[in-house]
Amino acid sequence: MCENVYDMIIVGSGPAGLTAGIYGKRAGLKVVILESGFIQGGQIVNTYEVDNYPGLPGIDGYTLGEKFREHAEQLGAKFENVEVDHIKQTAEGFTVFCKEGEPLQSRTILCASGTSYRRLDVPGGTLQGVSYCATCDGAFYKDKTVAVIGGGDT
Repeated sequence: MCENVYDMIIVGSGPAGLTAGIYGKRAGLKVVILESGFIQGGQIVNTYEVDNYPGLPGIDGYTLGEKFREHAEQLGAKFENVEVDHIKQTAEGFTVFCKEGEPLQSRTILCASGTSYRRLDVPGGTLQGVSYCATCDGAFYKDKTVAVIGGGDT
């Protein structure tokens, strides 16, 4: 089997992508996780405090992201720091074309490329204390005055 042919290619290395990599490796699959950023873990790495993850209350997002990656690495998941340009379906599965390097082939593609917050273009909009998830962060602001701006698609 050619080195660049996989059972599963995962695009994105946030919690969803890393979890898929863990389960893929546990199932005995040849897995590669592709990430275009300089660090794996997705948006969680930017979170100051994660207080709702079972068993790890108060952990910072960067450390949690590291733990997810370490788990996948311990099971043998391969990581590539590349930017995906496009994916083409073939008779055998899929070919992933990256901005650099050789195309990768796989029987399965899992797209876990994540999202990004839409930030307010106002003074102080990027300061610590600006939250993006009322469900996740609401408890940190109990008995405090807050402003809610927007609401996504709700």
